[in-house]
Amino acid sequence: MVAKIKIAFLQAKTSPIFLIILLAFFVKVFLSNLVFHVDILSQAAWGQWIFDHGPLGFYNFEIWIYSWPNYPPLGSLFFGFDRWLYWQILEFFRFLTFNVVPHTAPGHMVWWFDFIKWFDIQKYDVTILKTGFLMTIKLPLILADLALAVVSYYLAKSQHIKYPLIWPLLFLLSPFSFYLSSFWGQSDNLDFLLVLVSFLLLYQRKIFFSIILLSLALHFKPTAVVFLPFFLWLLIKQKTQLWQLGLGIIASLVMTYLIIVPFTNLDVVTFTKTYLFPKVVHRAEFRLSTNSFNFWHILIGNKAFGQDYIFLFLPAKLWGYGIFALINLFAFKLLNKVTLENIFKAMFLVSFSGWLFLTNMLERYEYAAIASLFFLTIYRPRFIKYFLILSLIFWVNLYHGWWFPQWLEPLRQVLIWQEGLIARLLSVINVVLFFQIIKMFSITKVAEE
Repeated sequence: MVAKIKIAFLQAKTSPIFLIILLAFFVKVFLSNLVFHVDILSQAAWGQWIFDHGPLGFYNFEIWIYSWPNYPPLGSLFFGFDRWLYWQILEFFRFLTFNVVPHTAPGHMVWWFDFIKWFDIQKYDVTILKTGFLMTIKLPLILADLALAVVSYYLAKSQHIKYPLIWPLLFLLSPFSFYLSSFWGQSDNLDFLLVLVSFLLLYQRKIFFSIILLSLALHFKPTAVVFLPFFLWLLIKQKTQLWQLGLGIIASLVMTYLIIVPFTNLDVVTFTKTYLFPKVVHRAEFRLSTNSFNFWHILIGNKAFGQDYIFLFLPAKLWGYGIFALINLFAFKLLNKVTLENIFKAMFLVSFSGWLFLTNMLERYEYAAIASLFFLTIYRPRFIKYFLILSLIFWVNLYHGWWFPQWLEPLRQVLIWQEGLIARLLSVINVVLFFQIIKMFSITKVAEE
């Protein structure tokens, strides 16, 4: 038995996918130290607070250097976990320093001592946050990228594709992939990973765990709510029994209670209504669009308007809800036959239409749509060209929200030329390609019937 395990391990170490993932890991970790967005500093401050004081009173605390907590409790606990993980990594490095390095020619290991010192010193003079801690916040996001790449590889293998390595390489080399995790440090990829596995489990009729994972995704980042109508429809199509649904809902409610209760001495309902929603949901202004190359950006550019902006006699938010509902109905019709291809088609439709037409969208929320389209290309490679175009525009949109790296200054000048005319044109391309893809989905559906 031990011999078989050793053989399997050696085979894994020499397999191309293992080598690709290992190389990608080290490259992404290296890139993660190049820059830290202020969002990372905010998240680190929240994680440090929870690590030092515990969750109780976290949302009642008002004195923050960077920004107030705007993540749900699970997200906040995640940042506290990042701080704990940083401490464990540091302790492991110290263990190596005192127990291993002295036995390996320490005179030649000066670089190691310099590394430990660098890992545990503050990154900037204006903050006490350590370099290693800031990098550790990005580590789970890097691992989520790698996990998505691995899933794409095995889905491609299941389709008996001749070169399944194309898909993890395509994903890992896409600019948005490393920009969002290694540079910006946003967790949209981790949230999508939860959603993806939830739908894969639902496809396999593992109802209970599917509901739990989608609930976790909603607790981590509420942006996953765009998938909820389609998820409920797929539950029906999979002939979910009431006891399975009930068990999953009860488990999700218990999980919700266990996630929230450490933050308060009040009952969970009162705390959620009185403190959590005002701090997390209602504290920020509800805008028509925020730096998103979507439909509303075509109309307003970078100007700030509220979501009640009147468009053709109705508030924009009502137009958004209406279009999103219609696209969901079309997505439901795609599921006459439940296949992974049709599931990914529907996931793309509901997530991209939500980002294009619903109000109060940030540029990062497009991630779920781009990733869904990527997984669809495994089953319909002809959509790769659309993925390449849309993912490149997505990366430009991310750059438009941060202007990093600085050596891309010529691109910045192009994007701000004529009050953002090019950005509006890219928004038009997003909308046009969306309806072109819908047209192709319709043709495919008719052909299958």
